Amino acid sequence: MKEGALNEMRSYLRKKTKKELIRLAMIFIASRDYVDFVELADYMKKYMPVTGDAGIRFEGSVLWHGASDDFSMMVSVMLQNRIVSAYPAMPTYYVKKYEGKLPQKLLSLPIGQCTQKYNENDLHWLPCVLSTKYPNEWLNFLEEFKPEGLKNVR
Repeated sequence: MKEGALNEMRSYLRKKTKKELIRLAMIFIASRDYVDFVELADYMKKYMPVTGDAGIRFEGSVLWHGASDDFSMMVSVMLQNRIVSAYPAMPTYYVKKYEGKLPQKLLSLPIGQCTQKYNENDLHWLPCVLSTKYPNEWLNFLEEFKPEGLKNVR
């Protein structure tokens, strides 16, 4: 394929509407148990700019940094509308899997707790993955911490 035609095709793909982009991301996330931000960005870069200086925040915590405004907005909309859920991940998951490739600004933040809300002036990194379902590991983990009378309730 000639370079001009290839650039025209890339330009067309990048002009997807916000709904189409959310749909593409949702289908990708739903095809797996969970997706981390690097995997989602790698997949979505075919359709939109994914890297930049924006951060994805939730209640004073930074979920990801180094995203484009469009990518950040897409993930925020999916989280706010409960299209996907964010689940805690161990910081070592990201550090070991993407050694040397994580945004430095993200690594400079203290690690947050998912049960605590932080002030906007006191940002923390809340490492997480995205999912459209409840993987069994999380259900089993939650099952252990239910009060005795609720053991059979899901």
